[in-house]
Parts: sequence; structure tokens; C-alpha cells
Amino acid sequence: MLWRRGVSLSGIYRITKSNGFIIISLPNIQSFYTRLQFLFTGTFYGFVPENYRHPKGRLVDRGHISPMTFVHLTYLFGEYDFKPQFVTGDKIKKWKLLFLFYGILYIINVIVLFFRRRKTNNPDLKLFYKQLASFKCLMGRSFIGVWSKSKLNNF
Repeated sequence: MLWRRGVSLSGIYRITKSNGFIIISLPNIQSFYTRLQFLFTGTFYGFVPENYRHPKGRLVDRGHISPMTFVHLTYLFGEYDFKPQFVTGDKIKKWKLLFLFYGILYIINVIVLFFRRRKTNNPDLKLFYKQLASFKCLMGRSFIGVWSKSKLNNF
């Protein structure tokens, strides 16, 4: 998606109407499944090394190029005054033996983010932590985020 981020984001900004929305869907590298995969294999879900090779000199669909988290995307879109509105995920990776483990990790993560939210008085940061702790954001296979372009941007 973003080979040259500055050019891509300025183009996205330019074609988005005031009060318009940007919808991004990526492999969810912040899900618990992906975190476990990274712990044991060193690769993120959706970023397997085999996808980066060019067999016999031919170009192949390289898939996703660089993993991005909700935090990173919010920072990048924030440079153009896009505000995060909604985050979710699609299918939840379920392994029967890991479901209890996921539940324990989810509860711990929600508690940690709850205390972080209580420490700040910034309403945008509180909303950010709430979105970050959403069930589908932590459990979904894909990350789906929606950002809005405010009316008064001056770029």
C-alpha cells in the first residue's frame, strides 16, 4: 500500500472530501494470534518470507510489504489531521486449546489499557486506548480501521 508514504498519504488527503472517511484493512499484527506466531517463528501473520521472493526472475504478488499497527497508522494519518473513528477486525483465529489462553491475555490487556486510560485527561487518548482494547482489534485476523478527514484541514 504505502511504498512512498508521504506521496500516498498526501494523495489520499487530496482526494478525500471534507468529513470524508478512509477505510484501511491490513493483516492484524497486534492480535494475540499474530503475537504468538511472532514469538515462535519471528514472522507476523500475512508477512511470510516466501511472499517476498521473485522465483526465476518473475515478479509475483508480494502481498503486504510492511507490518503496521493501529498506533503507527494513527500517527501517520494524524500528520494529515485524519482522526480515528472506528476499529474492528474480521474473523477471529480460534484454536480450541488456545481459546482459554486468549481469554486470559484479553482480560490482562483490557485491565492494563483501562488503567492507562484513567491516567490521562486527554479525551482523544482515552478513545484511542478504548479502540486499542476492543475485542475484534485484539482477536481479529485482519485489522479494519476508519479515519475521518476533518472539515478545517489546511494542507
